[in-house]
Amino acid sequence: SGYEVENKGARTQTDVDSDALKLGWNEGYLAIYRKIQNPDIKINSYVSIYPKENIKSVLDIYKPEHNFDEYYKYDFVELDKPNIGDDSRAFREKTSYTSNDVTISIFYRIVFNKADVHINIIGPDYEEVKELAKKLDDRI
Repeated sequence: SGYEVENKGARTQTDVDSDALKLGWNEGYLAIYRKIQNPDIKINSYVSIYPKENIKSVLDIYKPEHNFDEYYKYDFVELDKPNIGDDSRAFREKTSYTSNDVTISIFYRIVFNKADVHINIIGPDYEEVKELAKKLDDRI
């Protein structure tokens, strides 16, 4: 859908949070896709491998985050299940200023598991995020 890989590489344990490590995160990769027509638009894709017995619990680590600080408000809304992979969840994430409620950014996140693989995709357009999620699902 008009994207190219801008950057990709392996992730290490220092790149993941404590919840992921507790669930046995083994290894992972990051790919950043840049829209060809508008290089400022990007989709980040995180691929992680977990022990098969813990993979179901990985979807539960996505929860509303705390507000960053007194200046920013974080709105985290779960969307209808996108039905990708063995199990999946989708979210709309909005950041705004606390003082005047002006929106700074809106992103969409789809997370899904397939076998022992967990995928986390974030981007500004829900349909494009979903399209990439389906492509990655087909490759696993």
